[in-house]
Amino acid sequence: MIDQHSLLVFAAIFWGVVISLTDGQEKCVPQAVAELDLSPDRVLYWTVSPEEKCTITHFTVNIRRTNTGEEHDFDVTTTSIDLSSIVLPCVYWLFGLKAVSDTGTVGFDHLIYTQDHLKNESRLALNYLRVDETGDHARLYWEMEEDLFKNCADAFRISIADEASGPVDNFTVDLDTSTVLDFAVPCATYAFEVRALYYGPNYILKGPVMQTNHVEPERVLNPPKLRGVTAGPTSVNTTWSLDSLSTNRCPIKIFYVDGGDYFNISIPISEYNDKRESVLAILDALMPSSMYVLKVSVENSAGVSNQTTAAVQTLDLLTPIIPEKC
Repeated sequence: MIDQHSLLVFAAIFWGVVISLTDGQEKCVPQAVAELDLSPDRVLYWTVSPEEKCTITHFTVNIRRTNTGEEHDFDVTTTSIDLSSIVLPCVYWLFGLKAVSDTGTVGFDHLIYTQDHLKNESRLALNYLRVDETGDHARLYWEMEEDLFKNCADAFRISIADEASGPVDNFTVDLDTSTVLDFAVPCATYAFEVRALYYGPNYILKGPVMQTNHVEPERVLNPPKLRGVTAGPTSVNTTWSLDSLSTNRCPIKIFYVDGGDYFNISIPISEYNDKRESVLAILDALMPSSMYVLKVSVENSAGVSNQTTAAVQTLDLLTPIIPEKC
């Protein structure tokens, strides 16, 4: 026989189960979102599945920039949110969306990892293009015109031409806004062209080309190099080489041979500017069987080079003349 106490315990358990079942039936879990995407204007938008059974009151949005850890959370009642003030163009973000029903139940997390893909090549325009002579070598610098779109430049295409000899180089620079000009020859004129490149999912955008010209500053020549000596009893013919046009194009003017107290010679050599042939310096009216110390330099538009020191010896009067190569 069931006593009154047992009956009360049974009734409490029964109604607890009923209430628990009722509460479980009332909790509605939102189902899948039909679409989640980012517009070109950096507006995150989505649609609710037409098969949704729950009454959705709002959505929670989480965005995270994975490479920096920057993160933002939002609660919205609409099916879109404008993120243009946070999400920079051409930068990847992880977007997470959850629907919340009127029972307070949070639905499944919907994720996309994407960026605002650039469509307009004019956004890749450059602001300036300049050459800086600071340091051992000149360097070419450039900058994006719109700071907002600087992340859209995946690479830069550089074309370099020599006014005298034609194309020098054509190459791509990744993730940098400068390149060293270690090939530049003094007094040479160069034309530079730079444009930004954006690599889309299945396309490449090429920004407008920016151009500039640059004349490499003047520099004195290296000291002349002695290449050959032909000695006689009263004369010495010396042959000297100068920097080639591929090393220094600054116009050359005068070749100097300083023989101390014995002679001082200045030879105009402007006719050597086109070919830079060897310079012949003839030293005559010398004493037989004598040694002379020469200090040789060359002047161009930038100034006079350092001196090269060389000693030459005249022959005895009866010694045959034999050319000597250095």
